[in-house]
Amino acid sequence: MTRSVLWLGLVSLAAVQLYGAEGDAARAVEVLQANCGQCHSRTMTMSGLDLSSRDAVLKGGSRGPALIPGKAAESRIIEAVERKTKLAMPPA
Repeated sequence: MTRSVLWLGLVSLAAVQLYGAEGDAARAVEVLQANCGQCHSRTMTMSGLDLSSRDAVLKGGSRGPALIPGKAAESRIIEAVERKTKLAMPPA
């Protein structure tokens, strides 16, 4: 689980940096764990997506890579949390 926390922290830091969101990274990790980890982990991979490691996130799930290095704004994980497309996470 520690590796998962670190990776989710890196993803959240990228999102915070990209969008200039306020708040600290630790809180972002808590939010991602609470809202993503139960469905997208090593033990549960909804849509084939595992967010527990860098390799797993880059591989992605049935919709492709969750994160595109150097192109965070174009990444599915950002699209999902922004809820600007049909892909809206966490589900309502």
